[in-house]
Amino acid sequence: MSILKPSALKDKITSLLQNYAHLRDDDNKLVANIWHAEIAKKGWQHSDTLKLYAAGKLTNADSITRCRRKLQEMDATLRGAKYNQRIADQQTVINDLRTNF
Repeated sequence: MSILKPSALKDKITSLLQNYAHLRDDDNKLVANIWHAEIAKKGWQHSDTLKLYAAGKLTNADSITRCRRKLQEMDATLRGAKYNQRIADQQTVINDLRTNF
């Protein structure tokens, strides 16, 4: 479950990637920033982060990272320094899977 609608999540992630280049290559920091904003907006305690996530009250980390990947695929200005390396590694894994199966 996500407290942000897909369009709002896309807008939030786009803004973060545009304004904070260090988040482009670090999903953990990106997720932490989204959750921090959600918790602050609701007035919840940050010490309850794990309980809130387990209860489905915070945006799913997979949704955040999936959205980041799609945005970076579509918009080169949102890509981090590691983007090209991830793409190169992806092709290596695909080739390995094809030869081993």
